[in-house]
Amino acid sequence: MASLVVQEDAKWISYDLQAGQNLIGRHPDCQISILQASVSGKHAIITGEKGQFFLDDVGSRNGTFVNKQRVEARVKLNHNDMIQFGDAMSKFDDPTAAPITPPPAASSSPAQPLSTATVNFQSAGTITGDLLAVALSDDTEEGNNIVAEVKSDGRFGGLDVNPEAKLKAVLEITNSLAGTVDLDTILPKILDTLFGIFRYADRGCVLLRESDSLEMVPRATKHRRQGEDASVRLSRTIVKKVLEQKVGVMSADAAMDSEFSASESITDLKIRSMMCVPLLGLDGESIGVLSIDSQNPLGQFTQEDLDILMTVAGQAALSYENARLMKAFSEKQKADSELDIARSIQRSLLPADMPEVDGYQFFASYDAAQAVGGDYYDWFDLGDGKICLSFGDIAGKGVPGAIIMGRMNSCVQSTIRHVREVVPAISAINDHM
Repeated sequence: MASLVVQEDAKWISYDLQAGQNLIGRHPDCQISILQASVSGKHAIITGEKGQFFLDDVGSRNGTFVNKQRVEARVKLNHNDMIQFGDAMSKFDDPTAAPITPPPAASSSPAQPLSTATVNFQSAGTITGDLLAVALSDDTEEGNNIVAEVKSDGRFGGLDVNPEAKLKAVLEITNSLAGTVDLDTILPKILDTLFGIFRYADRGCVLLRESDSLEMVPRATKHRRQGEDASVRLSRTIVKKVLEQKVGVMSADAAMDSEFSASESITDLKIRSMMCVPLLGLDGESIGVLSIDSQNPLGQFTQEDLDILMTVAGQAALSYENARLMKAFSEKQKADSELDIARSIQRSLLPADMPEVDGYQFFASYDAAQAVGGDYYDWFDLGDGKICLSFGDIAGKGVPGAIIMGRMNSCVQSTIRHVREVVPAISAINDHM
């Protein structure tokens, strides 16, 4: 039976399509209700006629798209077509109409723009994002056609195997990334260099962990040939294996091997050859993955290619970590500079000299535990032989204490100008603070 698989809250929900009209929208009367703000009350209709299904937009506010093409007239739906209602993503699933043999490697479908997506492995590896050409299945490691693995032997892999080629690749990527400290620039440069090293690479992507969470976010993507499918898609099982076991894996000719037809997330991609390796941080833990694939049946990657990619990924990860540390250092320098300014401002709020009164000596010293602090003192000549001394210690240290200290300084000064008696002055200051 044909169905519409809709993405809702990082999950895919399947709705069976009946013969006749299937109304789609936010209105509760719709057979398929999608509760997203970008979806109109009555957005589109899928009509089943003699085993075939057709899609019509019914004047929606944000439009309906099939494989990124806006629907202007009735469109016949095919198995695995990606349908977008406003910003809501879905897939048309009709296994009875699925092709028996895979299409040729050189796809004639129009190029689709890449967009960011989030891969979350915490909840069974669901994927969310603006463009998902294939919904990933819960495939198994045996179904991924992994034909080669390289275990992590330090950041750069085993340098004793094919050292000349690895050294050349490391020098290439080092020269390419030399002087690059901008995080938004360095990752695309890594992919550019990889496409120079691996001539058969068609598509590539870099996924990085978001902070300390398990979320994987695409940070850079690249494809070589215009006019072909530019979407970068990965097998959930392969990515999890690379991240958790810190191994590089290679899957060769996955789309053509009938033994692995059960792995939809590989076979539907029509990948001829793919390599995926971990990016290791300074602590040796996985910070992300780097993947490239080739759709050229004559350009399959080899075990030697996988070894080289593991080595190059080590240098790429090191360059990225250095850029990240440089950014953190630059931000700290900026913060330190701002604290130096704050220190000067705070010092200027304190009196430069102390009162001179016969028979009395006054002394004050200000030493903050941090760049700025919460200690406060001041004095005022009230005339008629009277001097007001004010001092205090704000609870806490650093910037919060300094902010309150500055407020206290102005409050005391303004109060003492008008209130000359101690008890009412303190009461007024307390009420204000």
